[in-house]
Amino acid sequence: MSNDSVIAAIKVHHAQMAGELRALVDKASQAADADDARATLAAGQALASWCHHELLPHAAAEETTIYRAGLGLPETMLLVQAMMDEHRAIERAVSRLDGATGSVPIAEAAVVVQALFDVHLPKENDLLLPVLDAAGADLDALLADMHHLLGE
Repeated sequence: MSNDSVIAAIKVHHAQMAGELRALVDKASQAADADDARATLAAGQALASWCHHELLPHAAAEETTIYRAGLGLPETMLLVQAMMDEHRAIERAVSRLDGATGSVPIAEAAVVVQALFDVHLPKENDLLLPVLDAAGADLDALLADMHHLLGE
């Protein structure tokens, strides 16, 4: 597959993840706004589960494959280091979500996860991937490695 096709596929997958995350965060926020503690707790647990099964494994696989390639380029090394720091911030927000029991803390943690993801995603799609492509990285092989790590 060409790098253009790989970048398009990655962007589609990222859009799907963003949509799933947004729906889960909205559900937690709406339940908190309705002052429904049981629904908020359930929504928070659903979001935390999604983060542990989808978001965090995806981030870890990116670091081992795509980000490793970016660390090898002087023009993206600092960007990748900052993006890895964002992954750590997302992990901390998910840990906060894991420990939250009240409606307000659950909704707050959910919104933080969403906000961090919202500022992180464009860096990967619009900054890192195009530079890797221009540098001649084999994005198809990196994506295949990532899928292998995720057991797909």
